[in-house]
Amino acid sequence: MIDHLNGRRWLLLAGLLALFLPNQEVWAQQYGQPLPTVNKDQLAVGVALANFNRKIRISGFQLSSDNTRETVFVDWGYQENAMFRGEFSTVDLGSSRGSEFAFSYRRSIGEPTEVGDGDMTIKKGFLAGIRKGEVSDQGIEADFLQIDLAAGGVIDIDENKYVYFAAIFSKLDGTITVAGTDFDFEGDSSLGIYGGGTFKLDKSLLIGAEMHFLFGSGFGLFGRLTF
Repeated sequence: MIDHLNGRRWLLLAGLLALFLPNQEVWAQQYGQPLPTVNKDQLAVGVALANFNRKIRISGFQLSSDNTRETVFVDWGYQENAMFRGEFSTVDLGSSRGSEFAFSYRRSIGEPTEVGDGDMTIKKGFLAGIRKGEVSDQGIEADFLQIDLAAGGVIDIDENKYVYFAAIFSKLDGTITVAGTDFDFEGDSSLGIYGGGTFKLDKSLLIGAEMHFLFGSGFGLFGRLTF
């Protein structure tokens, strides 16, 4: 029995090294503002590039990996104070590559609050999202499910510049299959904070950047076109 367990651990370790060491790339996402950013019935499309780091736990091992992801997203104004976002991403996990789909709901809450001399305001809101993805390569497969809940605000610097911030609960669970043997994993921590800023180039085009802290760390860039 002991030899069998040791064999499983060595099998797991070999699989993890194969997955995480070559390029050290896996789960990463750019969340964006935690409240709606388009008006009712308005449509927008965008792209995001991100590089983040998040620790996971799997069968007694703790791993940390630099993550990259390329995402295309679509925003739709469901109501004046509510928005849906759909995402499709390519996911890299070492030498493996796969895809991910995500869906989130964002809603503003309360009235804007003036800050400073009243030249700036804070708008408050929240997001709830779910994402599912899978990757595979040469007998090694991984799939995962992530649930995100965040609440925060957006500060209007002026009509073209905004900064945003949020506290987030992010639950990550998944399974890695190595040579037909399954190993469950989970995020090492579920609590974090993130923030970013956006700049409007014109009425329909904006660009921005985002940073993550606590459960994950890193940097993302994004751009969006509104119709």
